[in-house]
Amino acid sequence: MSDEDVAIQFRTLLERYVAAFVAGNMKQVKALWDPDAIDRTYISAELERPILGAPALEAYYDELASAFVVTEGKVGDVVVREVGGLAYVVTHIDWGFEMGAQKFAVRIRASILSRRRGGGWRFLHAHESIQWKIPT
Repeated sequence: MSDEDVAIQFRTLLERYVAAFVAGNMKQVKALWDPDAIDRTYISAELERPILGAPALEAYYDELASAFVVTEGKVGDVVVREVGGLAYVVTHIDWGFEMGAQKFAVRIRASILSRRRGGGWRFLHAHESIQWKIPT
C-alpha cells in the first residue's frame, strides 16, 4: 500500500476523531486507540505533563468531556510514513471550542504513532502542540 493510500486512510480516521469530539462522544474517541496497548501515551497541548497508560488516558477523556464543548474541527494536511507495521502521522487540526461563555479557536499540530489492527489503524502515541507564529 502506498504512503498516499495510507494517508487517505488516516484522513478518514482523523475525520472520525474530529466528528466524535464534536458529537461529544468520548467512547468513540477512546475506541480509536489500540485496545491492546496498555502503555499508550498522549501529550496533550493543554496539559503540562504527558498522560501515561490506558487508565489515565481513559480518565482524561472522561474529564475532558465535562471541561469544554468542541464546536468544530477540521483536519489539515496529513503526512504518513509506514514502517514495519507502524505509521508515523503528522497533521494539524483546527479546533473551535467553548469553555463556559468563552469561545476559542486553535490550530493543533499532531504527531501520531499508530499500529495496524484488524484491517484498520489504532493510535499508540500522540503528541500535540499549539501552532503559533513568531511576530514579525
